[in-house]
Amino acid sequence: MHESIRARLTRFIAPGILIILAVAFILPVLFTLAGSFMSPGEVDARFRASGDAFGHPRGLSLIPQNVTLSQYYTLLIENMSYLGMFWNSVFYALAITLLSNIVAVPLAYVFAKIRFRGSGALFFLFLLTMMMPFQVTLLPVYIVLSRTGLLNTSWSLILPSVFAPLGVFLLRQFIRGVPDELIEAASLETGSVFRILTGVVVPAAKNGVIAMNILIFAGAWNMVEQPLVFIGDAVRYPLSAAMNDIMSTNLNVAFSGSALFLAPIIVLYLCFEEQIVEGLESFRW
Repeated sequence: MHESIRARLTRFIAPGILIILAVAFILPVLFTLAGSFMSPGEVDARFRASGDAFGHPRGLSLIPQNVTLSQYYTLLIENMSYLGMFWNSVFYALAITLLSNIVAVPLAYVFAKIRFRGSGALFFLFLLTMMMPFQVTLLPVYIVLSRTGLLNTSWSLILPSVFAPLGVFLLRQFIRGVPDELIEAASLETGSVFRILTGVVVPAAKNGVIAMNILIFAGAWNMVEQPLVFIGDAVRYPLSAAMNDIMSTNLNVAFSGSALFLAPIIVLYLCFEEQIVEGLESFRW
């Protein structure tokens, strides 16, 4: 009897907790989207002033009083610097994501399927570098970039991120789930490791590869510390490095700026939701 009651409570409580968490995560996004269609006066009244002209307190609302695109016009037409930083972010995120595959796929395959002496210890050292905070490796990376003349260039953001261990670790766990028999059969037909990777391993771990690429893109899209340290010219800044200044100096376009900043990640998730979920479900520890 008690077990039946406990099972029923668990069946109702777990979904309830998930719904509460989902609402807590999605509400800030909804408020951002709603705020981006408000007029500057309404934004100021709702999110900065203590009340309206009659002293009545204003509350948060998902429905603008007058829907307007004035924020987007101000941000994209009157202020071209935002659009330039947006395309900087697109360039950095795409370059890092594409080049990371060139590094991550073969390394992950080696760690997952090729047995050699010391492979476990080498992979442990690889994980050790992944667990180090960014601040620990900041000075060595800065010195290397400075000595090679890459500081204050686009490569100062791209190269350190391309060789980050996260992509290799994730893809290695996905490739471990590819059957060895499939790879052995392919090796009988061709001795080219490149053809085995592109023709067998990557298609078999397709969902994992997509999930890895989305995570790498999101990480590159959201990077803040790297451009602030490695880039001295604000013209080269990605949008993520300038969002704080935009929100602190001009609240009237902060919502539209945040909405546009969120858009690529949301679109990618909606387009590849199934692959991301299946890829993460196939993740093997």
